[in-house]
Amino acid sequence: MILADVEAAIRVAGKGIADVRIELVWDPPWTRDMISEQGRQQMGWK
Repeated sequence: MILADVEAAIRVAGKGIADVRIELVWDPPWTRDMISEQGRQQMGWK
C-alpha cells in the first residue's frame, strides 16, 4: 500500500515521468543524495 501511494504521488507531481521504480529500504536512512542525477533533474532539484 505504501509503495502504491508513493508511486501515485510521484506520477501526479512529476508530470512527464514515464517510469517509476521504488525500493523500500530501512537502512541506511534515505537522503536526497541517493537520487540519481537524472532523477534530480526530472524533479527540478539541483
